[in-house]
Amino acid sequence: FDPLSKQPELKHAAVQIARLDLPQALVAMRRFQRGGETSALALMRAMQPYLERFDYATLGMAGRDDEVLVFRAHAHEAIDSKLLHELDALLGLDDPVCTMNYMDVRRGVFKAARVEGDTVTAVRLCGETAAQEWVRNMMIEGASVEAVRPWILAPISAPPRGSLNRGRTVCTCVDVAENEIRTRLRQGATFADLQTTLKCGTQCGSCLPELRRMCERPAGDRERHIAMERTE
Repeated sequence: FDPLSKQPELKHAAVQIARLDLPQALVAMRRFQRGGETSALALMRAMQPYLERFDYATLGMAGRDDEVLVFRAHAHEAIDSKLLHELDALLGLDDPVCTMNYMDVRRGVFKAARVEGDTVTAVRLCGETAAQEWVRNMMIEGASVEAVRPWILAPISAPPRGSLNRGRTVCTCVDVAENEIRTRLRQGATFADLQTTLKCGTQCGSCLPELRRMCERPAGDRERHIAMERTE
């Protein structure tokens, strides 16, 4: 096994990579509160058959307390409207009372968002998915509909920036992002503190080398790196 990450050797293999062009994209998300009446696992099981109906698709969970189920799919050709309706029904996006819609038939962009109270609980982006990571993070945090709505329904060509920009995910197992780790390090946290408070690096171990590099960087270098990021 690797002495730093503790990953077993059997997980390493030679691969060959070729670019696959799948221009049609779809992202569907559903938020679940911890202890709620509906189950994220039940919806995940119901959506699993849809993985085979696209050229490439993934299905997973995000969040630590409240959870967000995330379905991502890509296809060579335009996604059939009947398939969209089926996914909308599973996500609760077929209720006109709770759902906002944006449609641009000429560009092939179709978006929908379900609102319950003051919170966005489900989103479907088809044809234009630039805001997907930002929207996912906002849904995990339970941000208000007024904060999220412009970026869900408005036509955009680049991902939004600003509040709840968590940065890239460092620890996938427990969903810990780079900016969360940097914030703790600026406050004086050690490697052990990160494992205790954020739980990063305590599961599969694949993020341990990167966590150690982040912790070993001198405090002054970390501050200069963060300042450069803000300037950019």
